[in-house]
Amino acid sequence: MFGDMMGMMSKLKDARKKMEETKKRWETAQVMGECQGVNVIMTVNRNVLDVTIPEGIDQEELGELMVVAFNNALEKSSKIQEEELKDVMPDVPGLGNLL
Repeated sequence: MFGDMMGMMSKLKDARKKMEETKKRWETAQVMGECQGVNVIMTVNRNVLDVTIPEGIDQEELGELMVVAFNNALEKSSKIQEEELKDVMPDVPGLGNLL
């Protein structure tokens, strides 16, 4: 029983270290959302870095395109986080359901 506890604690410690490394990588890893030439670049941590709007775009349409581009980038960010968190979580009973 004590060995099982030590093994679980070791797995949790490894998971914490991997999570810290993953979060650090998310600070610089970038995703881009796009909709009809409107580009939004953000980090996986969802900090917006740049928005590019093509010339001649209709102002009424701009808001709609920006919403789609932002949501596209957020969706990509969420997918990356979800996939990477699956790899980080240790094989400890009861922790698999946290995602």
